[in-house]
Amino acid sequence: MTIHYATDRTPPGPARLVAFTERVARDGFVKADPAHRQKCTAKDAAYLCRTWHSMGLAEALARGVI
Repeated sequence: MTIHYATDRTPPGPARLVAFTERVARDGFVKADPAHRQKCTAKDAAYLCRTWHSMGLAEALARGVI
């Protein structure tokens, strides 16, 4: 199963990383607010997860952080 990622920078809260199991769902999420949301690759998601949450991508998914 492939996981697709997006970032959400909608104010007033901090930026967050969102994971989807369906590409179509991720694309719809991004299209709903393209000014604040964008697609990201798994490599980018891993970097952001390490930077924002101080843990690996797999651990963040397992703990429900993203």
